[in-house]
Amino acid sequence: MRTMPRVLITCLAASTIALVGCEESTGSSNSGTPNQGRGAQSQLGKSVEMGKDLRDQIQGRDMAAGALADSISGGDGAVQIGNLSVPIPAGWTKVTPSNSMRLAQYEAEGGDVVIAFSQAGGSIDDNVTRWVNQVTENNEPVTPKIEDLTVAGYPAVIVELIGRYADGGMMGTPTYYNDYEVKGAIIDTGATKAFIKMTGPISLVDDHAAHFDNMVRGIARK
Repeated sequence: MRTMPRVLITCLAASTIALVGCEESTGSSNSGTPNQGRGAQSQLGKSVEMGKDLRDQIQGRDMAAGALADSISGGDGAVQIGNLSVPIPAGWTKVTPSNSMRLAQYEAEGGDVVIAFSQAGGSIDDNVTRWVNQVTENNEPVTPKIEDLTVAGYPAVIVELIGRYADGGMMGTPTYYNDYEVKGAIIDTGATKAFIKMTGPISLVDDHAAHFDNMVRGIARK
């Protein structure tokens, strides 16, 4: 019978030790919490600062790209051809496209020079041949002047043709213009090609040739 108190005392002692141990363990755990919290807050602060730096870098890049486009185009806007943004030179006037195949159309010199923007399939060579067949001399296709270049990371060509120009869609009767020049660019963006085609009297197209070249070289991916 006297063994029961000893058992009770033993249990109480064990409970007391366990309680003290729990309190010590809890105190030890709590003592590490402020440091861990400060570490987490420090990492969060660094992440926020890195995010702000990245945002500022992106904004700076976009502002620089916009300034470059404006310096090329005179700030008159751009034409979108697929994923390409084409800066428009100052002095070119936007007009309603003359046919549904054109994404956009501009004029210069009071409408004597027409600049058309479009998109279609086929290879660069196939489309150069199509343009060559539109310009003749003595009823024979003329020899084109072709410059190979890279535009916005894509292979491209600038084509120049001088002669009698047949203007008109494949479904209609063409209108012929003597002493005309065609200056065009074809950018191979993949399955489809981007086209920019300037046509007009030789002397007037020559006056806008530098603007055309700068425009093509200023094309960027959007």
